[in-house]
Amino acid sequence: MDLNFGSPKFSNTSYFIQKGTIKGVQAIYKNEVFGIQWDIDLSILLEIERKNGEIFPYTFNIRVNFSKDHQGNIIGWGSAFKISRLFEKLDITGKLSTDGVIPDEYLNKLLEKDICVLFYRSGVKEDGNTKFQAWDVIDVDRDSLLEEFDYAQSKGYPRNYFPHIEEMEEVKEFPTNGKSKTQDIF
Repeated sequence: MDLNFGSPKFSNTSYFIQKGTIKGVQAIYKNEVFGIQWDIDLSILLEIERKNGEIFPYTFNIRVNFSKDHQGNIIGWGSAFKISRLFEKLDITGKLSTDGVIPDEYLNKLLEKDICVLFYRSGVKEDGNTKFQAWDVIDVDRDSLLEEFDYAQSKGYPRNYFPHIEEMEEVKEFPTNGKSKTQDIF
């Protein structure tokens, strides 16, 4: 077994999970979030306080689109299953409005709930350190989150996940598919 020293933090780790508490929540029903244009119907911003000894919060962004018919009417969850899953995992039930708005009474029920967030290796920073990105699916249970992440990988998601160091060394810039930009959350 090779043991390296002086290597970047997390250089041999392809993902890690942190526990946190939701301290703030905001629903955004427009395409601009953090000054970036997205092709989305809804973005849920969660302010999360980490439970690993770090005292500063970070903002977690779940961007989604609903399934719509040819007239633009919502007919299903689409990629918004992530929002449905968030409420389901936190035992919160309710109903969306017909235009996809989540009433504030349900958003407020997310506050003070404990969750697990998975961060995966998404590239290499300019300084050579490993770059991690938060996966936009959460859970209350670490094992369930890992199971869901494994399932997503079998379907090719997240597309910018690079579990092997050798893949990262060849690619210094990662495609944004013209729709979004990655953003460091640290």
